[in-house]
Amino acid sequence: MSISEPWKTHLSETLAVRRRVPMYFPVDKGAVATQVLRELLCHGAEELALGRATRVQIEVTADGALVVEDDGVGVDGAPQPDGEPSVLERVALSLHAGCRHERALADVRERVCQASLAAAAALATSFVADSRVDGRHWRFELKDGVPVSPPVLVGPAATQGLRLEHRPDRGLVGDAPPDLDALRAWWDALGLAFVEGRLHIRRTPTAPDAG
Repeated sequence: MSISEPWKTHLSETLAVRRRVPMYFPVDKGAVATQVLRELLCHGAEELALGRATRVQIEVTADGALVVEDDGVGVDGAPQPDGEPSVLERVALSLHAGCRHERALADVRERVCQASLAAAAALATSFVADSRVDGRHWRFELKDGVPVSPPVLVGPAATQGLRLEHRPDRGLVGDAPPDLDALRAWWDALGLAFVEGRLHIRRTPTAPDAG
């Protein structure tokens, strides 16, 4: 297991999501894939709330991958000086990361983030976070909810932001694709000024029917 020692407890929590999917993604709230996309939007919504991003884009690729990208400030993948794991590890592995403990982001916590981004990441056969922050490009990858390695410094970055690519585990998420129209309606109904007009949905012509 290639993961910083302090996060082994959090890793066991996220792996528990794989064993109890309905607890985190109830069937009465729609297709699990749609709920997963909502959770992947949590970080982007946080960046919008803080005025650090201007847009969030989602895409369902032709082979069914869920991609969410924002133009915020990115998430640092460097290990902390005290030996603690990076912020990028925390965001991908802790069920209580990000907006869930920022009091100033109560609206995001209550209306956008429900199960958490980490819970969504746990339901992927492959989850890749590409973060461009402070001129550096970091990549953190999970396979079946388990880190492949600590975040890797890919190289320099000319832009900033966070890109998440989630390849759903169909045995856990099911075969139903995300309903992009329902997702758009949910986003527009949030009633939060800072998200209005900020979500862009790219509909890949050959992607699976997404409602």
